[in-house]
Amino acid sequence: MIYKLSIDVFVLTDGFQAAVEGARGDHLLSRSRIDILPGGLEVAVEHYADKPTPDVIVVESGPDQDLLFECLAGLADVCQATTKVIVAAPINNIACYRTLISQGISDYLVLPLTARQIVESLDGIYAEPSSAPRGKVIAFFGARGGAGSSTVAHNTAWALTKVYGSDVALLDLDLVFGTLGMAFNLSVTQTVTDALNQPDRLDSTLLEKLMIKHDDHLMLLPSSSSPRFGATIHFQALEQVLNIIRLMVPYVILDLPRLWEPWVEDTLGLADEVVITTLPDLAGLRDAKALFDYMIQKKGAEAPVHLVLNRCGAFSKDELSGKDFSETLGRMPVVSLNYDAGLYPGAFNNAQMVGDHPKGGKAAEGFRQLAAKVSGRPPPGGQKKKSPFSDWLENLTKKAKK
Repeated sequence: MIYKLSIDVFVLTDGFQAAVEGARGDHLLSRSRIDILPGGLEVAVEHYADKPTPDVIVVESGPDQDLLFECLAGLADVCQATTKVIVAAPINNIACYRTLISQGISDYLVLPLTARQIVESLDGIYAEPSSAPRGKVIAFFGARGGAGSSTVAHNTAWALTKVYGSDVALLDLDLVFGTLGMAFNLSVTQTVTDALNQPDRLDSTLLEKLMIKHDDHLMLLPSSSSPRFGATIHFQALEQVLNIIRLMVPYVILDLPRLWEPWVEDTLGLADEVVITTLPDLAGLRDAKALFDYMIQKKGAEAPVHLVLNRCGAFSKDELSGKDFSETLGRMPVVSLNYDAGLYPGAFNNAQMVGDHPKGGKAAEGFRQLAAKVSGRPPPGGQKKKSPFSDWLENLTKKAKK
């Protein structure tokens, strides 16, 4: 969920301020207003003497524990009941932590800390404690028209269900020219528009009725088969739909249309993983670089953005290599899918995924690799990493047998 909060942060040190500035750039807080104010906890008490308090107050304090408790008592006198308070201080002992929590503090963070810790603290406060783990949102976007982003999205969703047995929801967000219904030969009666038009009424039960169950693991929410020119999506409605779906399944695949509107930008910012599909030519490289630069600016240098080169071999005269893209973008393509004039049209016309087609073995391997990358799970046939807990349990079992 992307939080829309008013947050005031009172800082004493440069290190804490740097962490807060890093947190301000996180996509979970992209819709929040975060003001950084100098002076720490003591200044915060004076600041709100004649001002309303925001949704969240984050205060930095020094090592004096008695002063910390005294100032917090003063802050409690000026805080509204709905305001959450997070305290950051270099005091690292359990007694201090328990006292602060008993006084109603929402969280206590021990300095020094990172931007990620601040974001996780806010997420922990506002996430529903009883909620199931939220599914990963994976957005697919084409850098060029005709790059085949929809085909890549469909086949990656299918691969996730077949390789890992995972439940997946696949949403077609191209309201005008979406192809999900054709790709799976669906008889479309309910569409993604029906969900987006009634976000306030939605719950998991209603959404499950709207989605078409392709098999035991794959649920589909197609767009209308009739072009609706001028149709658009309101991001707030889409966000509400996604908040529900990601509690229903571990993976939500979004097939985005190739257009640049505010809701598309917001959706790319919301997504946990982004897959950009492009053609291996100069225009494809230019547009992929523009998108990568945008995503890195939005999410940072380690932005989870992945490149797929599609229709490789179809442009042999002027075709660029994966190395050309790597040198320009700073990362290699996750997969390069070879052009096959018989495979892809044949599979589409038969409402088959590539892995179901008799000639699709090699191409299907590419989608399995992509599914592993975006899911963060071991690749097909790969070994899982052994955890220290497994070693401990194994040694305990051996001792019990002796």
